[in-house]
This record gives sequence, structure tokens and C-alpha cells, in this order.
Amino acid sequence: MQNPAVLAAAVAFLQYRAGTEQPKLLSKLTGDQKYRANEYAYEDQFAARGGVHYMGKDYGGEATELLTRGIERLHADPVEFMQNDPEYFRFILQTPQQP
Repeated sequence: MQNPAVLAAAVAFLQYRAGTEQPKLLSKLTGDQKYRANEYAYEDQFAARGGVHYMGKDYGGEATELLTRGIERLHADPVEFMQNDPEYFRFILQTPQQP
């Protein structure tokens, strides 16, 4: 990620949403064996709120999938996104504006 402030905000948001939850194997969260044995994600409520488990992928603080997947979701159906996960929706609208 090019902007350290945006990365810090994304990592902080992921940690906030994960709370005390521990990351889980993506293959177990999704039921899809295409994920490697070292790919983990925080379950959070991403899938339950209309997204996918991959949104919570854990890169150990080096990166996140939050912006990429959130912008995809915003583009696909902004009304659904806003209604089902307003907190994440606001994060996507506000975070890219970080200086």
C-alpha cells in the first residue's frame, strides 16, 4: 500500500472488527480448498453482512483486503453494502481520503 496512513487505518479497522477473535483458516471459513494452509482470516461478520470471509484476510499487519474488497462491494451494490454493513461502508468512503 502506498499510503502509510491508509494502511494504518485499514489494519486498525480490521483489528477493531476482529476484537478478541483469532484468525481462522480461510479454507475452513469458506469451505473452499483453493486457499493455502497458511491463509488465515478473521471471520467477523463480513460474510453474514453480505460480504465474503476474504475481506478479513490476515497479513500480519502488512496489508489488508479491506479496501480492495470494500471498493468492489461499493461498486457492485452500494445500497446493499450501506444497509447490511454501514460501519464498513463508512470506512470505505472515508479512508481513501486520509492525507
